[in-house]
Amino acid sequence: MVTWSKKAAALLGLTAALAVSSGPVLPSGQAYAAESEEVQRAGVLAPVQGLAVGAVTDTSVTLSWTAVPEADAYEVYRSDFGSGHFVKVGRTAGETSYKDEGLANNASYLYKVKALQGKRPAAESKAVLALTKQQVELAREIDLSAAGAGARMRLGDLNGDGRLDILMVQPDYTGGAWRDAYVPHGVQALTAYDLDGNLLWQTGTPDPNVTGSGSDEPAQIYDIDHDGYNDVLYVRTVTEYDGPPENKVIKSKTDKFVILDGRTGQVKREHDLPVSRPTGDPRVDIDPVRSHDAILIADFAGDGKPSEIILKDRYQSLWVFDEQFNLLWEYNSADHPEHGAAAGTGHFPWPYDFDGDGKDELIMNYTYFESDGSIQWTAQGVTDHVDTIQIGDVDGDRSNGREILLGGSDTLLYDRFGRQLWINKDTVEPQNVYLGDFRIDIPGYEIYGLDRVNRSAPGQDSLFIFSRTGETLFQETPDDSGFGTVPKIVNNWNGTHAPLMLAYRRGTLNGEVIKPKLYDGFFNPVAEFEFDANFTIADIGGDSREEIIAYTATKATIYSGGPVDLSSDITGKPRAQFKEHYNFSRYNANEAPEITSRTPAGLRAQGDKHAVELSWIPVLDAIQYTVYRADRPDGAFEKIGTTRTASFTDKKAKKGQTYVYKVSASGRDGSSQPSDPVQGGVTR
Repeated sequence: MVTWSKKAAALLGLTAALAVSSGPVLPSGQAYAAESEEVQRAGVLAPVQGLAVGAVTDTSVTLSWTAVPEADAYEVYRSDFGSGHFVKVGRTAGETSYKDEGLANNASYLYKVKALQGKRPAAESKAVLALTKQQVELAREIDLSAAGAGARMRLGDLNGDGRLDILMVQPDYTGGAWRDAYVPHGVQALTAYDLDGNLLWQTGTPDPNVTGSGSDEPAQIYDIDHDGYNDVLYVRTVTEYDGPPENKVIKSKTDKFVILDGRTGQVKREHDLPVSRPTGDPRVDIDPVRSHDAILIADFAGDGKPSEIILKDRYQSLWVFDEQFNLLWEYNSADHPEHGAAAGTGHFPWPYDFDGDGKDELIMNYTYFESDGSIQWTAQGVTDHVDTIQIGDVDGDRSNGREILLGGSDTLLYDRFGRQLWINKDTVEPQNVYLGDFRIDIPGYEIYGLDRVNRSAPGQDSLFIFSRTGETLFQETPDDSGFGTVPKIVNNWNGTHAPLMLAYRRGTLNGEVIKPKLYDGFFNPVAEFEFDANFTIADIGGDSREEIIAYTATKATIYSGGPVDLSSDITGKPRAQFKEHYNFSRYNANEAPEITSRTPAGLRAQGDKHAVELSWIPVLDAIQYTVYRADRPDGAFEKIGTTRTASFTDKKAKKGQTYVYKVSASGRDGSSQPSDPVQGGVTR
């Protein structure tokens, strides 16, 4: 269930001044002139507020809104996403809901509603985005049984062919000697596959005793030596056991930081790990080498080639090394008792160049480090560690850089100077927060996340959305299905770059497993997956649309929002690793994407006797598209035009000539990378 906050209505609505926009195109073709002098003299009714998408099916969308005083009727307008043209699709005699039927499935629409009183005109509501039920296609299944149980997935181009590969990381078996809440895991086995299911290599022997892990596995895919091919950086654990097979206990274990050649799995280098300081807690000090809770890569040198290696233990210490594993600086929370709960490491730090000097700074727990390890600031008055970090332009002010969103005991927003901008205390234990433009009718980013409401059996949790100003827009009413929910963001499922919210491992209610679902910005389920599993998300097909991989101990299932060619990225040239992949964590530290990453997908070229018609999937927040053309696949591309809609006609194409086309999107943040190329020409 969704509970709407008392403050949500004000955020969902708009003032009259904000509501005036270019009007819809009526069926007659007459433009609705909301800003005409006659309308202003007549007195415009207040705009409709609280317009919401209440339910969706394969072919319908149900809308609701708040009644406007004095209104005796309402008109509903719809636009195909990206077309820029609204048409009237319905009218109600004062009712504040409307069901629009006969729609296409797997489609995106915009809606506006206008209040009426006799002939007195009214301003329109702000548009809302509505999706009918989204397509879920099975793209591929891959046998993972050789990787062993309890393994987690990493993605990266291991074999250098340009396409993402799969690395399954099995954590070591603790045997009950210590809990991963206090002592981090090492890696027992690594198993690499390509997307055709071929086993590329394996190092280590999967342990049948492993069932899973409660913390990150120390393994990342990254080209640390900058030779053009990705390496695997991980902590190898070798464990000796005592006792019979049915009751084994750990006698000793040895950990090494290892760099493998991603193509072969062969060792390039290995290093001893630093020894952690004693903490006085026997649950922690049982293992003196704990510096392998997480691995990150940062650019503290500022040379444009991230090379510094960050290691940490569970909560106390952090170490920074250069690419040759020479120690550069370290941090220990025991040296900063004045910082209280803020002195710890939190779960997963995040490097980012906040001041634009080319060198990364580091956000760790509630502390902001300069690139040399000096502390710029530490937040005060906090009561617990940080579970999740997001970096993004939350306040919408480009001039002051990106803000820092932290989820821990509460959800808090800071600027880069350590000023707390807001705090939301409506949750018990917020985790895995994400920034996304889930609601185009509300300014700026929204915050999607999970609240661990009750960890006691059977457990309760709740998904939520906050506004960019920290107000709770809505929050699920917890049930007794468990507290294991994992939320994720899918930034581009259908090509529009309108983000969706994924939730899985939702537990069992009334004897039935709750299936994983994709939700729109109003928390309507718009897609469902057939079985529960672990999920990871990436653009596997290479066209900017993201695919979803659901994986168990034996199988990976790749789902897509439409047809996808999983071989299109095989170029024979190594693919550089994205930051979100080489700094992967289950605790979700990341940066919010902007328009520069919103590459158009689905480009098609259809020629006739006179021209080549181009079309593509429209992109959220795109102001303009630029079309490029080349005479041959390896030729130079030239700009041939711009358009504000997701189509273009090349009237200058010559008969008998086959061309190659690309298109990019532009918005207030700049321009995206060009789309995948397509070929087309004028028919003879």
